[in-house]
Parts: sequence; structure tokens; C-alpha cells
Amino acid sequence: MGKGKELFTPLDSYIMLDLETTGLRPHQAKILEIGMIKVVDRKAVATFQALVNPGCIIDPFITRLTGITPDMAAGADSLEQVMPWAVEFMEDLPVLAYNAGFDLAFLKDLHPAWQDVLAVARGMWPEEKSHSLKAMSRLLKVRQGTHRALDDCIAAMDVYECAKSLIRRQDLDFAKVYRAGKRKRAKIKA
Repeated sequence: MGKGKELFTPLDSYIMLDLETTGLRPHQAKILEIGMIKVVDRKAVATFQALVNPGCIIDPFITRLTGITPDMAAGADSLEQVMPWAVEFMEDLPVLAYNAGFDLAFLKDLHPAWQDVLAVARGMWPEEKSHSLKAMSRLLKVRQGTHRALDDCIAAMDVYECAKSLIRRQDLDFAKVYRAGKRKRAKIKA
């Protein structure tokens, strides 16, 4: 898979991706957990979850946030061992993520076409003070993430599907909503 382009149309088949990492800077931090949901025709058909041994110290803050302990990570496979399975799972489906720029920065050129669920949420609900995944999940009364990769994928998928449904019901232009969300600089608070 090569580096893909950003998509501005609603997707019914995709990979919802979330990464847990050892920090917030992709050039310094390492992947700690990969979670993915394969969605085909708007139905979740498969999941992928893998802890990754980052080969570095895990800050206690990250352990408190994610619940992933150094012992858990020490027993996991390396990123080099996990990535072939992850790439196979992704097939050639577009990749969606909540704050996609962050997650995709860790994957370098491994992603095909992509879309940012955060931009969809910002564009659909611009009046909200926070567009964090937790805030949007609460607003929409859907499952909330837990800062574990697969749980956050589920929450992001629910937010995305709710937004798409509302965009269709209100006969809105998805591309306009998405672009408006990309321009909005909303606060991203936990």
C-alpha cells in the first residue's frame, strides 16, 4: 500500500483505525497497540487488536491513561512482527481514524485513501465546545472509548455512522460538512 489521498465522500466500507502510543510525537513515540474494525457495507465484519512491544520505557502516565502496563507490552510482538498482519487485515480499504493525522503519521506510507472522523464531527456539530471522541460519544449517546485501541475504534465508528446518517437525513453535502470540519479549530479535550 502506498501513501493515499484524503477522501471527501461518505464511505460504507472502510477500516476504522486507532493506535495507542507511548507519547504524542510520532517522530519520538512508538506504537503500543493497534486496533482496527473492518466495515463492509456499513456492517462491522471483523476486528483486529494487537499489543506491540515498543522496545522502550512506557511512561507511567501512558499506563494510567491506557491501562497498558510495561509487563503487558514486554510480552507482545514487535511492530515489525505485527505490521504484516495489520496490512493484510487492511486490504485496500480506505482508513478512517479519529484525528487521522496523528494515527497515520505513525504508519508512514502504509495507508491507502483515508478520512478523518474528527473533521466529520467538527463539521456536523460546530457549536460543540469539545470535539474529543469522549465528548462526541457522550453527545450522541453511543459507546465511549477507553483509550484502548479497539474500544476507541468502536466509539469512532459509532460517531462516524451517526454523522453519516444525520447528513443523509438532512440532505447535506458530505464534502461540504467535511471541509468545514477541517477548517474548524475546535478544542480537543478529553
